[in-house]
Amino acid sequence: MLKHLLESTKDELVVHHISMRTLEDHWMAEDEAAVKIIEYLRAIRYFDYSMSVIDIGRVRSWLDWELLGFMGALQAREYQCDTIAVGRKKDGKTFATSPKIFGAQHEFMQGMSESLARTNLFLMKGNVVARWDYPLWDWSSRRVVEYLGPELRALTISCRRPTRTESGWQPCGQCNQCKMYAELEAQ
Repeated sequence: MLKHLLESTKDELVVHHISMRTLEDHWMAEDEAAVKIIEYLRAIRYFDYSMSVIDIGRVRSWLDWELLGFMGALQAREYQCDTIAVGRKKDGKTFATSPKIFGAQHEFMQGMSESLARTNLFLMKGNVVARWDYPLWDWSSRRVVEYLGPELRALTISCRRPTRTESGWQPCGQCNQCKMYAELEAQ
């Protein structure tokens, strides 16, 4: 999403990575990947970057979405941003493969809408009116992978259970994300 925003807009971007420490411990790989990705993308053009950590332990609930929304709102309020961009796509396999975790797509989106409504109330108290934007919502996973290109894609980590090795993080090959990318590469 960030590459797309850097290339398709002239907007001043304030980028904030939230290291969400939850059920899976993939956050370590994500944090390392974020540093490399930020360095790579700053070659396109400069942007402000910050990071925060939320550690909710081994809990999985709507709480993580509440916290992500709230942290996004805090950053928007701090920097007086008029848009909060989120890199979610509607074709994610999460809905189809993990109903026991997230429930049906309708319930997921209803929960997201309620979280965003509460977050927007917080923003308005700070005299900030920010719109939530999903610039990749209609993009397929194939389109995202092709858009990133091999160099940037090599810096990313999508695996939910990666293993640290001497050469870096290696995907497990078994989680839903690994299976999805294996399918894309096989096509």
